[in-house]
Amino acid sequence: MLQTLSGRSTSLLSSPPQLPSQHVYSVKSTRICGAESLQSPQAALGTRTLNVTRSTTHAREASRARTRAQALLQRTPETPYFSPPKPSVDGPVQYYYREPSPWPTQQDVQVAYHDLQRQPAADLLVVGSGPSGLAVAERVAAGGFSVCVIDLDPYAPMIPNYGCWVDEMQAMGLEECLEVVWPKAKVWLDNDKSGERFLRRPYGRMDRPMLKKLLLQKCASNGVTFLTSKVSGVSHGDGTSTVTLSDGRT
Repeated sequence: MLQTLSGRSTSLLSSPPQLPSQHVYSVKSTRICGAESLQSPQAALGTRTLNVTRSTTHAREASRARTRAQALLQRTPETPYFSPPKPSVDGPVQYYYREPSPWPTQQDVQVAYHDLQRQPAADLLVVGSGPSGLAVAERVAAGGFSVCVIDLDPYAPMIPNYGCWVDEMQAMGLEECLEVVWPKAKVWLDNDKSGERFLRRPYGRMDRPMLKKLLLQKCASNGVTFLTSKVSGVSHGDGTSTVTLSDGRT
């Protein structure tokens, strides 16, 4: 998972942190004012000089932000967020098919519902209980943050089909959620027959009900709460966000 920091946060890093060896980062030079080579700020902006004053309070805040940013980048996730550098499927792969699982219900997974009166705020609000929303919710909650997912029905079926490379599913520990596996994938580089190509990389189709059940179980075990409503608007300010629900609650 590439961690992207804003320009302000990047400037606070006095020295590059020690990153996990699995991550690969590249740094590209930036053109200034359309010039091919780097210029000084005075040359790029004309004859003006920029005077920057920093208070003691600002310096302390910058130091704390730099420490937080370095700790964030040095942290190695317990479960890898990255795919293998090359396809590395464990064992031989043959065509595989099974019937999809039934959609989970409250009898299968009991989620906790959010009480706005007792807890009017959370560290993270996730709108929608699709696969991406549930995955983000359970990962952030596993880090010790309070997370609330807003959805009219947390148990609603996921309509789209999802396909993925088998080795990527293995890297995430989700290979059990595959209902169909093809030993190789066909791609077309042109409209005629000569454009047909085969990639010898196993490809699979997701068992959506099983994936939904697995993600709901992880959310429940990590303390994610669910609020059955619909979002009508959001506003940002003073370091927080306020979400307005369709029934007027915030």
